[in-house]
Amino acid sequence: MVDARDIDFLQPSIVDMVRVGRNNDGGYVVPVEFLDQTRMLIALGVSDDWSFEVDFTSRTRQSCSAVLCDRSAGAWTSFINAVRIWLHPGSMRKATFRRSWSWLTNGVRFLVQVRLRRWEFYRRWVVATASNTRREVELRHLLAQHTIPDATVVKIDIEGSEYEIVEELCRWNRQATPPIGLIIEFHALHTRLSEARSLIDELRGWYEVVHLHGNNYGEVRNGIPDVVEVVLTRRTTRTLPKRTTLPLVELDQPNNPAVDEIQFQW
Repeated sequence: MVDARDIDFLQPSIVDMVRVGRNNDGGYVVPVEFLDQTRMLIALGVSDDWSFEVDFTSRTRQSCSAVLCDRSAGAWTSFINAVRIWLHPGSMRKATFRRSWSWLTNGVRFLVQVRLRRWEFYRRWVVATASNTRREVELRHLLAQHTIPDATVVKIDIEGSEYEIVEELCRWNRQATPPIGLIIEFHALHTRLSEARSLIDELRGWYEVVHLHGNNYGEVRNGIPDVVEVVLTRRTTRTLPKRTTLPLVELDQPNNPAVDEIQFQW
């Protein structure tokens, strides 16, 4: 059990929640209101798992589309990786074949599950300021092109670059219509705690933290998880009660099912 007083700024308020996406790693617990209100999901970072995006858009009450952004994702990337592995088989032929086949099927799955839905896909890294437009896309461009006012949720899982992107998102929010909700995975929290606190404090101008989940693929150091998933929704005039323990029974699942969940108590 993690004594969560050191991360009191992440203590969530109580709202109705639902699990979306696959079991264990890749699924998220989000407010029910996201499914009621969202018409656009902008996903920054998908790698080889877009189960959340598929499930989320299929369960929304409105016609919801998605925009996916990741330089390491896509059918082309998967097919190239399959060929590279096959051409450099190493010493374990069967294992090599399985890895190559996995990438090949992943590419086909991307074509079927993403391209046939006609979702927009940027094979780019998402940045605040682009220096190479062939490899990077600016967050402001994505938001300007794809935000649907009062109906957009942004998911940010970009392996450490989220601090820069959330800071840029705050600049956007000060000038334009903010997304109605955010799903953010913060990495290296134990070493960037003050930075995360500052960003969440600024986000509170528009949002309220409604969920926190510790990714148990990371470590817990001095009572601080290395990686956490934070969900925020638009602030209301209501004063909401706070949760005192997490995870949520029957909703949260460990990212790594072979390891116990990270428990929080305030």
